[in-house]
Amino acid sequence: MKTRLRQLLLAVLLSLLLFNWGCNKNTSTGPNDNASISGSGSDYFPLTGNQIIIGKATGQSVTYDSLGNVVESQSVSQQEEKGYIGAAVLVGGMQSYPLYSYNKDGTTTIATKTFIAQNNQAIVGFSGSSSIAQLVTALPAEINIGTTWIANPSDSPNKQVTLRITDSKSSYTNSTGIVYSNVIKVNGVLSDSTSNVSSGSGWSYYSLNKTKANVDIYYAKGVGLIDVQINQYEITQKYWEYYSYSGYNYYWSSYYRTATSGTIGRTN
Repeated sequence: MKTRLRQLLLAVLLSLLLFNWGCNKNTSTGPNDNASISGSGSDYFPLTGNQIIIGKATGQSVTYDSLGNVVESQSVSQQEEKGYIGAAVLVGGMQSYPLYSYNKDGTTTIATKTFIAQNNQAIVGFSGSSSIAQLVTALPAEINIGTTWIANPSDSPNKQVTLRITDSKSSYTNSTGIVYSNVIKVNGVLSDSTSNVSSGSGWSYYSLNKTKANVDIYYAKGVGLIDVQINQYEITQKYWEYYSYSGYNYYWSSYYRTATSGTIGRTN
C-alpha cells in the first residue's frame, strides 16, 4: 500500500474502528429490515479492553491536477490491518481504554495517545492531552433514528463533524462478508475550508485548503463497531505566491485534489 492511502486508511481505522470491535460476532438475523431500535450508545458500543483488532481495508485514492488530469492513483484490496485496545485506566474520572496501532511487521504496539470511554451512556473519545470539554462523541446516550449531533463541539465550526443516525437493520452484512443483527447506521459529514490572502509592496500570497468527507459507520447492538464506508474523502490545496525584486517578477503556484473512497470492515 502506498504511503498516502495507507496513512488515510489507518487514520480512519484508528479514529473510528479501534474504538471497539466488541466481544463475539452475532450472526443471527431479525424478522425484517428497518427494525425498530432502542437503547443507549453504550448498548451499541460495549467497551472491553485487552483486545487485538483485525480489519481489512479496500479502497482507492486518485490525485488530479488543476486541469483534471490524473497525476497519481493508488489502490488496495483486502489489506489487513491490526490494532490493540489496552486495559482500562482511570482518566478524568472515567474508565477509559487506550488505543494502539502496530508497526509494519505487525508485532510491536505503538501508543496513539487516544482513548475511548463511556460517559453517562454516551461513547466518547479524547486524546491524552484533552480536557473533559474536548470530548468527541461517537454515539449519544439515546439511540433514535434521526438523532443528529456535533461530534466535536469544542472545535471551530469549520472543523466540526456532524453525525446522524440514519437507518437500522435487523440484519447487515459488512464489507468483509460477516453478518450481524440489530445494526444502526451513522452518517458523518465534514466540510472544512480555510484560506489565507496576504499582500504588501511588491508581493502577494494566496492559499486554500479544503476538506470534504462523508462516511457511513455501522454498529451492531451488543457487539460494537463493525464497518466503515468512506463515501467521500476529498482534499483540495491551492497555493500561489508572487513577488517583484530588482526588476524581476517571481511567481510560484501549486494545485492538487485527492479523492479517496473505500471500506474498512471487521474480520475478528
